Amino acid sequence: MHTATSSRENDTPSTGLDPLEICTLPASDRASRLAWIRDEILPHAISRERIAGGVALELRDAPGLAAKLNWLIELEAECCSSIGFAQRPSSVQGQRRLEVQGVDPNAPILQFPALS
Repeated sequence: MHTATSSRENDTPSTGLDPLEICTLPASDRASRLAWIRDEILPHAISRERIAGGVALELRDAPGLAAKLNWLIELEAECCSSIGFAQRPSSVQGQRRLEVQGVDPNAPILQFPALS
């Protein structure tokens, strides 16, 4: 179930899903996955942007980051198939972009205090 919420970024309603509400991973696997994302992906994050239907992260490119993002996308497709993850070209050289579609950008799991 998802509900409309008000966006703190632009005050438009959001009808996306809270990833934690639809994740099919057991709690212990979810904790491990979130720790891996926190340790391996988020240190590269430069900015967070609300996009139509979700959120995008701009990431500072580094050796192995593209492979980690591809692996994350494959893993997430297994447990969160109603959410779309995509690695897209960034408009800035030396950066990568991870887009997450079908989510509520205000969901607590998608708030990254270091990027606020």
